[in-house]
Amino acid sequence: MKRIALILSLLPLLAMATSTRPETDEVAPTLAPVAIQNIAREGKVMRSQHQHPFTDLLIAIPAEVSTASVCVDFVGQQTTGESEGSSISITALGASNPLQQACIEIFPMPVKTQLTFNMRILTGGFVPAGRYHRKVVNFTRGGSFLVTYDMQENRVSVEPMLKHVMH
Repeated sequence: MKRIALILSLLPLLAMATSTRPETDEVAPTLAPVAIQNIAREGKVMRSQHQHPFTDLLIAIPAEVSTASVCVDFVGQQTTGESEGSSISITALGASNPLQQACIEIFPMPVKTQLTFNMRILTGGFVPAGRYHRKVVNFTRGGSFLVTYDMQENRVSVEPMLKHVMH
């Protein structure tokens, strides 16, 4: 009798439970690049770590990220090419819920954030390090910028590489 009562008490809960086999195979949020805009002309060194003969800097550049829809949330960045030399790419990523069936197209305010990357400088050895160190940063959907670190003033400047001319 107790078993029957237990089964009957669980029936409403089982009726409300979702299926373990959803209708779609894709249930994780979908990641896609979002626009990067209003990139600051000055960055800053967030962290400096010295391990002879190198100094590794974590550079942060203030920017705004536009998701272009309330259905997309800014979730972070993806950086590629950090270990390959003087050029890197930073992509801001947004996530949307594939199970959401309807979405109102409202354009939200841009999200203020700091996009970061690592810069390795050879500071030890026989020849002293130069004053300026540069890296080309391609912000996906934001343009290419030359980031310059001034070792003497501990200052990071950010300059656009190409200016687009509209006809």
